[in-house]
Amino acid sequence: MTSPLRERRRQETADQIAAAALDLACRDGWAAVTADAIAAEAGVSRRTFFNYFPSKDDALLHSGHTWDEAALERFATSTGPLLPALEELLVAQSAVMAADRDRFLRVVGVVEANPDLLPGMLARFHETEQVFAGAYARRSPGGDDLHAQAVAAVVGALLRVSAHEWVHDPRADPQRSVRRVLDALRALTA
Repeated sequence: MTSPLRERRRQETADQIAAAALDLACRDGWAAVTADAIAAEAGVSRRTFFNYFPSKDDALLHSGHTWDEAALERFATSTGPLLPALEELLVAQSAVMAADRDRFLRVVGVVEANPDLLPGMLARFHETEQVFAGAYARRSPGGDDLHAQAVAAVVGALLRVSAHEWVHDPRADPQRSVRRVLDALRALTA
């Protein structure tokens, strides 16, 4: 079992490498960035870089946190109606995204300028959906995997649509965007 201190240091190193990848991408252009340059910028060895990430793309697309763990746990263990529990989770998640908004916007800018990174970003979205699917399965024992996957795909789409609004409109509030997409879901299911 990894100690909390060791895990925190590992996360800090991963975040440091990811920040270096993003800084270099924004400064020099993604095509000019190498794993060696990222390692040098982050102040780590090439070997340390590859202990953390298999490629420069993975370093750029790394996110230190995908879900608000406490909110995800509350959702997974809640027993009330689904939509209010989902709203509480997604509003909490939007606060996490808002706290890291500048980084997210910079990553999106690099991906938009380098479409070959899009499959990697979509893979990260899928990983996020899988974490939610696990929480949903815990909340709904006895349900089948297809049901959990379908709900997770809808939630992933809601998050992407919400994020699209505040990525492209600097005045948009992430929490308000989440509430707007949930209103659309409610209208669909009414």
